[in-house]
Amino acid sequence: MTSCPRCGRPLAADAPAGLCGSCLLAASAETMVSGSIESMATMSSGSTDSMATMSSKSTDSMATMSSAVGSAGPAAPAPTLEPGTEWGPYRIGRLLGRGGMGEVYEVDHLASGRRVALKVLRSRLQSQDERARFLREGQLAASVSHPHTVYIFGSEEIGGTPVISMELLTGGTLKDRVTANGPMRPAEAVAAVMDLIGGLDAAAAVGILHRDIKPSNCFIDRDGVVKVGDFGLSISTLARDVHQQLVTSGFEGTPQFAPPEQLRGEPLDVRADIYAVGATLYYLLTGRAPFDAPDLPQLFTKVTTETAVPPRQLRSDIPARLSSLVMQCLSKTPASRPASYPALAEALRPFVARDDKPAPLVPRVLAGALDAWVIVGLPVGFASALLVDPLAGDPAITVAVTHWSWVVSFLYYLVLEGTIGTSLCKRLLGLRVVSADGTGLSWRQIAIRTTVFYAPSIVLSVVLTGGFAADYSQRPRSNGWSVDVPRAATLIAGFAMFFATARRRNGWTGLHDVLSRTRVVARPVAADRHARGVQPAPAPAVLAPNARHYGPFVAIDQAEHGPGSVVRAFDPVLRRQVWIEVKESSAQPIGSARRDLARPGRLHWLTGGRSASESWDAYEAPDGGGWTDTVAASTWRQTNLELLDLVNELSTAAGDGTQPGLALDRIWKRDNGRIVLLDFAPPGAVRGAASLTPEQLLQAAANRVPRGASEPGVLPLSAHTFLERWSGPTVATLADARQALMTMAGAPNYVHWWRRGIPGTLVAAPVALVLLVTAVIVPSLARFQSSETIAMMNLLGSLQSTTLAADSPFRRSEVRSATEVAVAGHYGNLIRDDAFWQAGVVRSLAPEYRPSAEDILKRHPDVSAAQLAEADRVLNAAREEQDRLRGSPRKERSIIELSGVIISTVTALALALVLVVCAISSLLVPGGLVSRNLGLATVTRSGREISRVRSLARVLIAGLPGIVWFAYLAFSPRVQGFVPAPPRPITATVITLSVLAIGFVWTVVRRTRGPHDLLTGTWVVPR
Repeated sequence: MTSCPRCGRPLAADAPAGLCGSCLLAASAETMVSGSIESMATMSSGSTDSMATMSSKSTDSMATMSSAVGSAGPAAPAPTLEPGTEWGPYRIGRLLGRGGMGEVYEVDHLASGRRVALKVLRSRLQSQDERARFLREGQLAASVSHPHTVYIFGSEEIGGTPVISMELLTGGTLKDRVTANGPMRPAEAVAAVMDLIGGLDAAAAVGILHRDIKPSNCFIDRDGVVKVGDFGLSISTLARDVHQQLVTSGFEGTPQFAPPEQLRGEPLDVRADIYAVGATLYYLLTGRAPFDAPDLPQLFTKVTTETAVPPRQLRSDIPARLSSLVMQCLSKTPASRPASYPALAEALRPFVARDDKPAPLVPRVLAGALDAWVIVGLPVGFASALLVDPLAGDPAITVAVTHWSWVVSFLYYLVLEGTIGTSLCKRLLGLRVVSADGTGLSWRQIAIRTTVFYAPSIVLSVVLTGGFAADYSQRPRSNGWSVDVPRAATLIAGFAMFFATARRRNGWTGLHDVLSRTRVVARPVAADRHARGVQPAPAPAVLAPNARHYGPFVAIDQAEHGPGSVVRAFDPVLRRQVWIEVKESSAQPIGSARRDLARPGRLHWLTGGRSASESWDAYEAPDGGGWTDTVAASTWRQTNLELLDLVNELSTAAGDGTQPGLALDRIWKRDNGRIVLLDFAPPGAVRGAASLTPEQLLQAAANRVPRGASEPGVLPLSAHTFLERWSGPTVATLADARQALMTMAGAPNYVHWWRRGIPGTLVAAPVALVLLVTAVIVPSLARFQSSETIAMMNLLGSLQSTTLAADSPFRRSEVRSATEVAVAGHYGNLIRDDAFWQAGVVRSLAPEYRPSAEDILKRHPDVSAAQLAEADRVLNAAREEQDRLRGSPRKERSIIELSGVIISTVTALALALVLVVCAISSLLVPGGLVSRNLGLATVTRSGREISRVRSLARVLIAGLPGIVWFAYLAFSPRVQGFVPAPPRPITATVITLSVLAIGFVWTVVRRTRGPHDLLTGTWVVPR
């Protein structure tokens, strides 16, 4: 038997042109590409018309193939393939599956020993249209190289029958799994579809619409990873072909999973495949397709006009939001579906079972404080200030507002955690409420969780305080206060009981978490890769007539092809570039471990050649470029993920014995952002020694990452620490590096404005609340101070006081008699008015004055004008004598001035308290406790974290306007010997708070450097 002169394979006696089928197909394709080969990048992912245009061009360019292969004739059936028989270069194994156009077998490639899946079409190629379609379909499938797509090794003809060899996946299909085990758990089904989305998104990036997504086209590898297969093979990618099949002989494929517009033959875009993804998820969740019918016309009607039964109606354990998302994907109108694969993946992400870490105690408490103060506290405080008038208001309103604040809190958490799985401030801190068993969170769980937590508090608050309209004047007092301390302690104890179960070892799980089967987790930041636009390796414009051939591949490079060189070559059938590693003639064939490698971190091995005259191995040619050429322009987030890819591949390769020679120039970055560890230096690179250890390679890579010494904000603190450690003479293990990189990948990598604003908001919230309440209440109190009410209270107080000095004129009997006459004469009408005693502060602060006043009125029922004038004269004389004894004459202050003094003093006290807390926090943790738990760090120019001394200085400088204000108050005159009474108190308050507000806005806008950072030489960076 003779051999093919191009590839060395056995040649059949009747082989045309003296070539085997695959080389004949390659020769014909070379004729096609020698004129003009268009890049696959010109395909449009959103236009069926562009696909049709490409098909017509391919068909025209295939005109020369018919003469080489033979003219069209009667349709010949495909050969019958039996397990164990040899067919061409393959030994046939078991049948894996059968579709509308072909069959897939598990086969052994005799020359390489590799086991692959072989797609065999059921009919021979009979016309140039069929050949063009077959060639195009193979090219489409081969143009995608992604961890979640089935990899295509090659395409050829065997005895006139077209075949495609592809990656063998031994786990069956998603349809097989559902058939064997029934519908999947929601989290498992979503995880499978997330893999599916990854592969389809990669296909869409190079302009491919799959058009036949269904569970039987989703394959599972031995590790459980789902991969998309059969790109464009089961049905035509042309919409008019689909319509023709429906009208005539039948629909090739599975119309139960096709969108309405595809069945109607309308133009398609990516949302057509998103419909099919939704239909596949529907099948995984329920075990059946969204639509089914006994014949095609009925099925066509159902798909195009009817609404599918929501999955949740078929399975109650499917989360309602997941069911709604599936129905959105199955919408009849493309505009109502998710617009892209990333949008769909983001919507599905909450339903994926994840090994989330329990939320740490401090962020959880901080989130609760933020929600309570900023979301609930400020509105309730504002409502209290507006509704309660201390002079005439009803204290029952205060009680009602307090009670209703519990109801507001209850509704706040119920609505937000029920709809988005987190409250606003939990979301800011990266916390979420999830189901304890990893399934989707249900409304029932949230209702139980919120009710268990708040219902007892509401009941205790109402019962212990006497109801929503409690009469505070009738309340027993404890230690002189109007608050019932024992009952308040009971309320606090009732709150504390919910955390009796909280321990570090159980993730601080409270009683409400246990009873509702929920938990609060710290969900890491999504580690998204920012892929560049995919740039397929361009096809050569002209193939040199004397170009070197390596089996079915044609060399593009005309440079040296000696041993050790790497040659760029072209596959004229699949229209993709390959890399040929030329070896010594004595080199052994590649080992089985490397031959069958299918990891994202390594290149796929395609084929090889060993003979007396040549020795070579062909690998896929990846898109992208050398990692060292791109790292300087990458963000730290990208670099973090790239180093993690490198560490993962180095660890795995060391474990399975496939580690190549290691050198820095063998780190390759694909356009999708993933790192590939090459087995050789890339084409065009200077060959050098590749003798580094994995740790040394990571050390060399770490030294290539720019530090940004002039602007420390470029790198997070953890990244700076990691790079310094790996750039030094002593390095850690790959396991340590992997753990550090994974932690950093899930952490914020830049300072977001809201993270920078939360510490300032926490500082401003209590000051703003005090200022707000004081500004509303104080004017009323000031008016009250100058009213008849306070004048009468002062007189009654002098009569009941037991603390008057021995020489006080108000102790003399004639002055006390005059006081009683003045009370009866001036305020008799008030004393007789029951509404007066029920109003505001009178009822709350001085209920014991009423019996004394009524007794005075009984003793002095009628006071004449002369008696009243004499009583006033005696009291005025007593007041003047009292002032002389004190040594300070009375000074009447206006209501406005008095209000300003009180507002200024109270606000200053609140700000002073906040600054003290901030100073203590800065000493406990450099940069502050809150900032640390927000994932922020404060560093010096060197990139190292600041000391506690500089941390304290930073706080004092930030609060400098307040400190100046305190000094201004300290040296101001005093009222009654201790209350500051500065001139223009409101003006000073407004100036101080305005300066602090400007500094806060500056800090939020600049993010990494506020004014206090400029003065202390610090930067704020992600931790």
